[in-house]
Amino acid sequence: MWARIVVPVLLILVVIAAVVAAMSVSNQQDDPEEVAQALCHDAVLEEMESTGREGADVSQSFDVTEAGDDEYRVQGTATFTDEDGSTQHGNVRCVVRDEDGALEVASVRLNFG
Repeated sequence: MWARIVVPVLLILVVIAAVVAAMSVSNQQDDPEEVAQALCHDAVLEEMESTGREGADVSQSFDVTEAGDDEYRVQGTATFTDEDGSTQHGNVRCVVRDEDGALEVASVRLNFG
């Protein structure tokens, strides 16, 4: 009698555990283009702050193109306020590479005319 209750309950628990495990594995595999975009965004903000550009604002949406094996070119726009209080607009570019299984920013370029 106990077997008729325990076996179905155990099967349901095993199925639930398998679904949870599958979902956690799929969440760990982030889209590399999204990761490249986020890394470039952070790197551009750091670069702008380190060069004394105040009020930096970097676009949230970048163009990401695959540029070979495990390399991405990321482009977007940014603004900052210069010493005179004028807002400067420009383009930003990053190269993001896969280094030993992890994406890292290889270069950051800021182009404010």
